[in-house]
Amino acid sequence: MNSREHLLVRDGKDVLSLSHEHLSMYHGSEYPGGVALAWQALRFALPALAGGGVVRREDVLLKTPFPGIGFFDAVEMATRASSRKAFHLLDGMPMLGNPPASPNRGYFFFELHAAGGIVLFSLKHGLVPDEFYTLSEANARSPLQGAERERLMALRRAVGAALLASKPEDLFDCHHLSPLPRTSAEGEDDSPADLSAEDALPPLAVADNGLPLSITYGAMLRYAGRQSECGVAAAYMLLRQALPLLAREGMPERKDLSIRCGIFGKGMVDGLEMVTRAAGGGRLEIDERLGEGQVVAPEGQTGGSFLFDIAVGTRKGRFLLKKALDPERYFELCRLRDIRGLDDDEKREIERERIVFSKALLTAGEAYEAIL
Repeated sequence: MNSREHLLVRDGKDVLSLSHEHLSMYHGSEYPGGVALAWQALRFALPALAGGGVVRREDVLLKTPFPGIGFFDAVEMATRASSRKAFHLLDGMPMLGNPPASPNRGYFFFELHAAGGIVLFSLKHGLVPDEFYTLSEANARSPLQGAERERLMALRRAVGAALLASKPEDLFDCHHLSPLPRTSAEGEDDSPADLSAEDALPPLAVADNGLPLSITYGAMLRYAGRQSECGVAAAYMLLRQALPLLAREGMPERKDLSIRCGIFGKGMVDGLEMVTRAAGGGRLEIDERLGEGQVVAPEGQTGGSFLFDIAVGTRKGRFLLKKALDPERYFELCRLRDIRGLDDDEKREIERERIVFSKALLTAGEAYEAIL
């Protein structure tokens, strides 16, 4: 199996093409085997359900007794199941077959649903070495140090590499399959959205426990979805400006980054999370009182002010969206949409204004006033 093959999921009007590397960017360094397992599990299950089309992200629901963090993160990156409260970790769930136990607790058994379709499957026996179980269980009792820690990490990487080197159908036993008769509505295009221009923008550099990560604007959009493009663009430009100023010695560690922001829009929060993992790590605070008098988004889905306090360790900075970039007409249309809805002409106009605002952000050079 070529690890550069892609996984397709539908998000709104777009079909997003996701790679194993995208899932790894989101998770980081600690559990590469879990990321590889999720990558192969989704490549095994989603095409089986798809019936010649592409499964919608919002339709995916997963139940499993397997508590792996790398697996959890990778499934979230691809399907947003955790954000939608559609990832269910169930210790005592019924299982078919004889799935192998996972280290510490749980089993490698998975129940994946999508819009009426269901597939039940488990990892084949004999794919995880006994030494991996032994060291994982010892690490759960007391975190390993020194050579033992290095050996455990080497085993995690080796298990991940072995999973990636196999075909999905060689890794799993399917116990039940009820596929969807069709997943694409009439006229829907299953071709992946072209994000090559977004991938070509300068990447953001962060580290995860010393592992360097190079995260593109395109990767941020794949996590958030292009329906939230304005917020993702604002998050990308914020970090593109802030990280070099606050981490002058090199790329910052994710765990050293904390963010306090006045805006709570989904695209902004998702964009920041893809790069920093600050929300999942409890290092992202949203304070709607922050930034009175600054550029303010309309109440509703994206309310709040474009003011951010960012810290990398002890070094701090405040960043305010420049008032010249205030998309007044776009925000006016957003307010009208939330109050009374939009007519057809206004719907076309808000889409044009959304694109104009995103492009203005991405071409601004420095989109924020920085106060250090």
